Amino acid sequence: MKVKEIIILLVSLLLLTYGLSFLYYTYFKVVDVKSLPYYFSVQHHIGLVGDRDAVKFGGVMPGETGKRWLHLMNNLDFPVKVNIKIKGEKSDWITIEENNFILEPNTYNNVSIIVQVPEYAEQHTNYTGKVTAYYLKT
Repeated sequence: MKVKEIIILLVSLLLLTYGLSFLYYTYFKVVDVKSLPYYFSVQHHIGLVGDRDAVKFGGVMPGETGKRWLHLMNNLDFPVKVNIKIKGEKSDWITIEENNFILEPNTYNNVSIIVQVPEYAEQHTNYTGKVTAYYLKT
């Protein structure tokens, strides 16, 4: 009987810790989240896409780079720390020029996002993923 009570206590503590952590990060730390998909393809010629609904690099040749800009705004009445995460296919080829910065109230920052396609990349291949900006209380 003692072992069963200990297991119930440990599971209860684990669930309580998870729940409190979730509440803290959801309601007290993270104030906004913005996400955009990213797309690029490895091609033998350069491609360009001008849409604003995603970070579209178009075609990037092996050994070359593609660069796009993220326009990040803070319309809140307090400063926020912006943390940008990249997840998806070949996300290790993508870098953010400026990350983990403070954005003052009613200001914006243009941040470049760069894909560096290595020489060995297979041509005629498409890659996708997601760029997510977390706005955190400072």
